[in-house]
Amino acid sequence: MEEKKKRMAILVGCNYPNTPNELHGCINDVLSMRDMLVNHFEFDLNHIEVLIDAPGSLVMPTGANIKKA
Repeated sequence: MEEKKKRMAILVGCNYPNTPNELHGCINDVLSMRDMLVNHFEFDLNHIEVLIDAPGSLVMPTGANIKKA
C-alpha cells in the first residue's frame, strides 16, 4: 500500500481594512482555497496554516508570522 504524503500549506489573505488600499475578497479566496485543498486534494485541515487580517483572527499575516508558519 502506498504511503500517503504529508501535504502542508500556508494561505495568506490581506484585505487591508480601513486603509486607502482596502481590498475585498482576499479572505474569502483564502477560505475557498482551504476548502478546495481539503475536499479535492485530501489535505489534512490541521496541516493548513491560515493567516488573515480579519477582525478577531488568531494569527495576523505579518512578515514574522508568515516566517513562523
